[in-house]
Amino acid sequence: MKKIKYQFFLWGMKPATELTITGRKINRSRQSLFILLFILFAILTAPWTQAMATSITLEFETQGLNLKTGTVVKILPRPVKETARVDIIIAYNADVTPHAVLMLEQAGMEMAVLKDVAFGQVKADSIAKLSFTAKFIDQPLKQSNTVVLRTADGSVYKIGDMVEGKTSVTFSYEILQKGRE
Repeated sequence: MKKIKYQFFLWGMKPATELTITGRKINRSRQSLFILLFILFAILTAPWTQAMATSITLEFETQGLNLKTGTVVKILPRPVKETARVDIIIAYNADVTPHAVLMLEQAGMEMAVLKDVAFGQVKADSIAKLSFTAKFIDQPLKQSNTVVLRTADGSVYKIGDMVEGKTSVTFSYEILQKGRE
């Protein structure tokens, strides 16, 4: 009976110097090529994941967020040049609870509020079913709701998991669809 000897080195074992199968020797370069092809196949067939959600905190009415860059911009005590790059601001409305209200700051932005829809439930394929508006929606940002934003360039973001503090709101946001550059 012929001896079959396998040595694998992907998980920290010693590199194989030869692989003997049914009496034939396969040289190291063929082994390396086989392993390289296997790894390449694994990478190409792996499912692509969406971008990860980012958690951010904005102070009420004094900070804004640029969604594309993820930059928090200070906008008060007086507007500065960077204010033009702000996409959203969280306003404070004392008449509702929670007090946080989303303000769109760029022309061409639209939003859709999904009541009682968890942040994790909203996926890219949900976008086509939504009804967006550019009008101000005076609704508090509740933790159980998710807001979907569409920018002028066609990028779509979701915002949710809102937690209101005394002077700020912490929330998660994630891009669902990239727009044109």
